[in-house]
Amino acid sequence: FTVFYGERSPWWLLIKATGNTGHGSRFVQNTAMGKLIDVCTKALEFRREQEKLLGHSGGCSHAQSKKLGDVTTLNLTMLKGGVSTDGGKTWNINVIPTEAEAGFDVRITPYMTPEEMKAKLDEWCAAEGVEWRFAEWTSPLHEHYLTNLDREKNPWWGAFLDAFKPIGVDLEPEVFPAATDSRFIREAGIPAIGFSPMKNTPILLHDHDEYIDRSVYMEGIQVYETVLKSLSMVEEFSGEKEFHGKGKRNVETEVYV
Repeated sequence: FTVFYGERSPWWLLIKATGNTGHGSRFVQNTAMGKLIDVCTKALEFRREQEKLLGHSGGCSHAQSKKLGDVTTLNLTMLKGGVSTDGGKTWNINVIPTEAEAGFDVRITPYMTPEEMKAKLDEWCAAEGVEWRFAEWTSPLHEHYLTNLDREKNPWWGAFLDAFKPIGVDLEPEVFPAATDSRFIREAGIPAIGFSPMKNTPILLHDHDEYIDRSVYMEGIQVYETVLKSLSMVEEFSGEKEFHGKGKRNVETEVYV
């Protein structure tokens, strides 16, 4: 079984460029579109670099190959620009727009600090008239929160491991590549483990014909019964209160120029 002790931090970003306008027949300098394309080119080059790391073991035959949760993904998901006088039904293709905007979905691996990602964004958007910000409707994390897998410091993890000894099942701890609400639980100081007892089942989250085999489903019920019994036997331990009470974050819109 795969068990997830952490997640990549999702950053949903908007990058806006402003520049000179003019007629499409001229060599207008410092245009918004040109600036935005420069940023996109740098961002997509970083994407290619990270993609090359996927499945790579660093040349060591004993090392594990990198999985999706071990690298940072970046995808260009939105482009907006142009001049229209009828709400986008038609476009003035011969007019250079003063603004252009792009949206990116970035998932930061715990092996890269948010500060490193911010530094890259600041570098990419260093040109005059270019700024980046978090999408206003999102709540980005500025720190990675991982569940401690040292059973001496986290007896909950020890109890979770012990539940699988009688049935002879191995666990593979990984970083979950997408995002769930467990990231907010971990941020609050509560150890969270992502686990679904589904053997030999392809990951089809929100996919076409998502399914689970009946035998896998029935086996999963038995696994959960075993896990819950083991977790319910964990006694209060020294340092348990350290897992709680970090408080709420004050989320505001942040713009980086």
